[in-house]
Amino acid sequence: MNRLRIVCCLVFSLVGCTVGQAADPSRLLDLPAKAIFSKGPNQWNDDVLEITRGRGAIIGWYLQAEQADQVTVAVEYASTQPLNQKYQLSFDAMDRFWDVEPTTGGEWSRAELGTFRVRAGLPILVLLVPPSGTTYPQPVKFRKLIVEGTKPGNLSLVTNLEEPTVPDASPGFGRKLTERHPALDAIDLRDDDRPLRVTGMAMRGPRELLFTTWEGELFSLDLDAVSEREAPPFRLIAQGLSEPMGLAISGQRIFVTEKNQATELIDEDGDGRFETYRCLSHDWESTLDYHEYLFGAVIRDSKLSFSSSVGMARRGKDNYQAPLRGSLVQVDIGTGQTEIIAGGLRTPDGIGLGLDGALLVTDNQGEWLPANKLIHVQQDGFYQFRSVPPWHPLDRPQATPPAVWLPQGEIAASPTQPITLPETWGHFAGHVLFGDATFGGLQRAFLEESEGVVQGAVFPFSQGFQHLFHRFALTPEGELYAGGIARGNDWDFIDRVSGLTRIRYTGQEVFEPLAARIRSNGLEIEFSLPLATGSGWDPASYFVTQWGYQATQTYGGAKVRYRQTEVASATVSSDRRRVFLELPEMIEDEVVHLRLPESFSSESGQPLWAGELWYTVNRIPVGKPGDVRNPPRRALLTNKPYFQFSPGNAGRVLYQNYCASCHSLDGSRLVGPSFLNLAGSTRKVRDQQTGKTFEVQADRQYLRHSIQDPNALLVDGYPENLMPPVGGILTEKQINQLVGYLEKLSDPEFARIEAARTPTVQNAWTMSDFSDIGERVSTETADPAAIARGRQAFLKAQCLQCHSVSGYGAESGPDLVESVKKFRGEKLLRHIIEPALEIHPKYQTSQFLLESGQVVVGNVIREDESVIQIATNLLMPQDLTLIDRSEIEDRQVSKNSAMPEGLLNGLSKTEILDLLRFLEAGPAPIVPTEAPAVTK
Repeated sequence: MNRLRIVCCLVFSLVGCTVGQAADPSRLLDLPAKAIFSKGPNQWNDDVLEITRGRGAIIGWYLQAEQADQVTVAVEYASTQPLNQKYQLSFDAMDRFWDVEPTTGGEWSRAELGTFRVRAGLPILVLLVPPSGTTYPQPVKFRKLIVEGTKPGNLSLVTNLEEPTVPDASPGFGRKLTERHPALDAIDLRDDDRPLRVTGMAMRGPRELLFTTWEGELFSLDLDAVSEREAPPFRLIAQGLSEPMGLAISGQRIFVTEKNQATELIDEDGDGRFETYRCLSHDWESTLDYHEYLFGAVIRDSKLSFSSSVGMARRGKDNYQAPLRGSLVQVDIGTGQTEIIAGGLRTPDGIGLGLDGALLVTDNQGEWLPANKLIHVQQDGFYQFRSVPPWHPLDRPQATPPAVWLPQGEIAASPTQPITLPETWGHFAGHVLFGDATFGGLQRAFLEESEGVVQGAVFPFSQGFQHLFHRFALTPEGELYAGGIARGNDWDFIDRVSGLTRIRYTGQEVFEPLAARIRSNGLEIEFSLPLATGSGWDPASYFVTQWGYQATQTYGGAKVRYRQTEVASATVSSDRRRVFLELPEMIEDEVVHLRLPESFSSESGQPLWAGELWYTVNRIPVGKPGDVRNPPRRALLTNKPYFQFSPGNAGRVLYQNYCASCHSLDGSRLVGPSFLNLAGSTRKVRDQQTGKTFEVQADRQYLRHSIQDPNALLVDGYPENLMPPVGGILTEKQINQLVGYLEKLSDPEFARIEAARTPTVQNAWTMSDFSDIGERVSTETADPAAIARGRQAFLKAQCLQCHSVSGYGAESGPDLVESVKKFRGEKLLRHIIEPALEIHPKYQTSQFLLESGQVVVGNVIREDESVIQIATNLLMPQDLTLIDRSEIEDRQVSKNSAMPEGLLNGLSKTEILDLLRFLEAGPAPIVPTEAPAVTK
């Protein structure tokens, strides 16, 4: 076997290229723009790429160097106007930023972009990356990139890299698990009258659990009073918090991280309810951006630690970020002194403590983050995310590596709080569990230190839970309480996956890979039980791939230098609990993915529960080789292949990696619309520019367009920017494979086999579902319990996003106290279900045609002689679009309501009727009269 064999994937594939390297390599390479892997919404003009939108327009090449060298890089371009942001040149993960200067009369110009050191060996990826989401009024034209070295014949253009063909997948072996781990026992602690979106959890004493909710409440739960037959005895002890995302307890002191401050809750009168909220720290700037949070909370050495996310709502406009966002923050709970520990975080929705007391943080894929991460925080570490000036004070060219990369769609999608398991969890003690608000379930990480750097492996651990776990708390006995949460407007889905779960480790023996440890020449895999006698020695029974990541300023990223790695030998330990795999091609700063065969069994005959892991190689130790021995004579070799490779399975793998977390195959609603019966169907979509809705056929062209430019033709009822631009990280070949898979799903039998097992119940309510809604009620005739339930349904339906009640709420829509004086019963309900039936003149949407050709549709919030302020999305009323009156060519009143249809689809019929009673009875003030006084 050839140990130097490398099978690579050209992530940014070169269109129309032939096998082999470019002819007549010299010290100068002209790299044509035609090498772009996906033009996205932009256009070719012969060999010139004309870029009008940044998303998806990444130009990429792979180079090869026979010897190390120093090269200069330049670009030929034309641009009639300056750009509002810099381009990124990423050369083998080394970044330079380029201010695109306008060229005279559209003539071609050459810009020098930098000098780089070229290594010899594996192909070198060069990327030219535009700002994500930016739209240009005039196209930026690219013709070529020029790379010049000092050694003639050293550089060549690599054009024949192909993605490795992966084995067929099943749950736990290339696909996400579908069931609960056999050693876990779980119950759902559900109160159907009180849906909970859990945002923070902590233990106060050995048997009292405290948790916060998205609605700003703090609850107490006596764990000794929990019954599997009755609703949990939740006790409300505080409310009025602002989007709390973390909860920590030190002695009798309780701390919450609210949207933009760390707060201490104080019970001054000792009645068990917290009426005073004291700001502990707010030593950073913040905005009203909907995505700015303070995530998580832990206390160590009298210091409260948490992390801040960066804003997202305006990134497509001016990419504004408040200074110091994306930081790991530490506050002394005695003095309030605040310190920035680390930077470069994006959406770090989880923080926990490791065995050594170190801080563990998860972060989510996005701009500058090609995949999700589990981070072992280092003092003054910088974790890759860059905003725009002013830069974070810890920003530097070389990012601090994560402990473990969590590949998007394979093992994570929106990772949440990490928690370290105690001794009561048997051989999992010291391992790290974390949840996921999109991927679901529990994943498990094993961490180790190599050459002073923390790294490790992540394993699929368990699915099969109802909730999408967000926060965790452990009792002294090792019971794990997990709180679930979901986002979006599908309230049936949110209620189903949000709530509280109790998880117990039973100690049942399960055969699975337990840990992975790096050696100088490969990886050692530890199993939970001994392997069957004679098995594990055959190198062909392990399928190993390897890749790196290259961060860009567009969303997400792809695997670079993606290749199958040779297993030179496999050596089983004497106790058959460990196998050492000799991997001669292993290099630093890459991920090694291992697939085990389903045919492996334990000494007692147990099959593998799951058979894959992802190991992040930050440092390869020196002088610590693994044991390499020849297999015994009677080692079990098989005539049956360990893995099957079916033709045409690439589309399924792409769906699982990039789509499955948000799009179901069985009709159930997740974050995005289902793919069931998608191909060939008729879809109601709305044009991003005009806001008009119309029907299109979901043919091959529509499917491709939706992948390359998700916002162009939005499925009606879904907001912009919900889907990441995966078209920007897929090759043309991969897009075709994914589209082909979606088309095959139109075959009912194929779709049945592919679909998930647990569909979601939906309620698309119409007036025909409410034949008798009863008489109008008043505060005198109403059932107080129904009014209380109706108020909860009102909050659950997010009515306060746009409407006010008794002076509480927003003012984007009519005051409902006045509205219910006019409408009652059936007519009131019809106006909610059919919002365009009759629109109050004050709240009609307007449509503006601008001189640039852009169409803006929304509610006029305020206007003066020069500027009109428009809310284009009433679910984000703080995000206003400003229109200069001098730019308006035409203005019309729209016949469509700004209130979206389907707002009641997340409610049950009983909840809708209670909501109606609540409105008809007054409605009563939203803030209950029994709420404690709040002072800040």
